[in-house]
This record gives sequence, structure tokens and C-alpha cells, in this order.
Amino acid sequence: VNIDASGAGACPFSIASGASVSLTLEGNNNLKSGGTNASIHVPSGAELKILGTGDLIVSVNDGAGIGGSGKNGDFGKITLNGSGTIKAAGGHDGAAGIGGGGKGPYTGSITIESGTIIAAGGGNGAGIGTGGGQYAANQSTIVINGGNITANGSTGSAGIGGGMYVSCGTIIINGGTITAAGAYAGSGIGAGR
Repeated sequence: VNIDASGAGACPFSIASGASVSLTLEGNNNLKSGGTNASIHVPSGAELKILGTGDLIVSVNDGAGIGGSGKNGDFGKITLNGSGTIKAAGGHDGAAGIGGGGKGPYTGSITIESGTIIAAGGGNGAGIGTGGGQYAANQSTIVINGGNITANGSTGSAGIGGGMYVSCGTIIINGGTITAAGAYAGSGIGAGR
């Protein structure tokens, strides 16, 4: 599947709050959003499980790759349990690759069970975790049980955890192979600057 909604300033895959979606990946898949939208929007109250053997690349202008939008950065429950590769990059206005958009507070959860995950924050966002660039409460939770994970934070942000000016929330690591790097005083794993 290849969906480019950037020209329309739209979101190619949006889940309604209160809904639960299981997405099974096969083959090569590319999603690109426009405006302030996430490529896969998982708002607060929504749940997304990604399964399957396929690969996924998500790219954005101003939201999280997977998670919150640029205008409303909070996100729901995200579980990654496939065996393929997911590449996710956050938008320029302080969004995470996977997790929060640029404006908190943040209450969502991210669980990684398996697969190869490559995530990069945009602006002041964490690779995996929250957006940043402003002080915001962070009650989000990240649990990593497995997988091969590479996470890079943007300016002042953690690779895994908080964006710039945002605390780390709760991070639990039970397994997996992890490479995480913060930028400009952001933690590899932990809080933003």
C-alpha cells in the first residue's frame, strides 16, 4: 500500500478515539501525511496493534509518524508486534517518530514486542516517546519486551522517552536490542533536556 496524502494536507490512516484497530502488514507499505497530521493517527482513547511480516515507512510534515498530531499531541495505546521493519520519523514542530505530537500533555502507551523499529524525532521530539519544545506533563508509558530498535531524538530530546523540556514518564525494558541516542543534552533513554 502506498498512500501520499501530503498534497491534500490530510492523514492517510486515522483511528477514531475509542476505537481499537489491528493492522497486519504484508509487503512494502508507505504512508505520508500532510499539514499537522500524523501518518497513522492514534489519538488518546484509541488503540493500534501492528502485526504481520510486512514493512512500513511513515513520513510526515508536522505530526508524529505514528501517534499524536501536531495540534493535539497526546496519543493512545500503540503496540508493535510484527516481524518486519517499521521506519517512522516525526515532523518538524517537535513530534516523536512514534508517540506524541508537538503539544502535550501526554498519557499514551507504547509497547514493542518484536520487529525492527527505526524511529527519529523531528524538531524537539523523541525518537520513541513524546513530542517536545514546550513544558508538558508526561504520564506516558513505554514498555520494550523485544525487537531490534534504533531511536534517535532531535534537538534536546531523548532517543527513547521525553522530548525537549519533557520528563521521561515510565520506561520499562525487559528485552530487545536497543540503540538509543539523544541530541543536544537529551538522554539516550530518559528525559529531554
